[in-house]
Amino acid sequence: MIKNILLALGFPQKNIFGFHAFFYGTPLLLLLQKFFLKKLPIYFEQYVFNDWSFLPSLTLLVLLDTITGGLGAYLTPIKSADGKVIGTEFSEIKLYRKLASKTFAIMIYVVSIGILKNTVIDGEENIMASLVDSSFYSVMMAFELASVLRNTYKIYPFEIIKVALEKVEVFYDKKKDKVKTNREE
Repeated sequence: MIKNILLALGFPQKNIFGFHAFFYGTPLLLLLQKFFLKKLPIYFEQYVFNDWSFLPSLTLLVLLDTITGGLGAYLTPIKSADGKVIGTEFSEIKLYRKLASKTFAIMIYVVSIGILKNTVIDGEENIMASLVDSSFYSVMMAFELASVLRNTYKIYPFEIIKVALEKVEVFYDKKKDKVKTNREE
């Protein structure tokens, strides 16, 4: 029936099978659909990530950090050597590239912690699971909060924000404590 309609519309015979497979499915398509829609989410939650109550909080902090960072960069002027304003930090950064790389890094971090947390060794829970779960997620949330506070202080230097930022950044100072890469050694 669909074949006749497609032929009447002028579609070539070689493309009709593709349309038919798209509309009605093939055994391979049904097999992939059953696996991806039924089995993959179960395996994902079992082995990769299953802390769905944590994800909205992290997403909101990352979104807030992105908004405040963009606004802070937009409001921070760049001056030339003679003191003239030549633009803003917002015009100098590649916003989409920075956002994509940050999102990718957070995704890799969360998935890595999820894999480590959900690893079962000899039928027993991994010893690292209790250490990794709350502490690593808490550290990540603290870094995001510190970034939001830094960006907010850049937008409007309010003294309470500075005090809160000092409390959050007690355990880490970016200027003193850098992670060394192979290039720096």
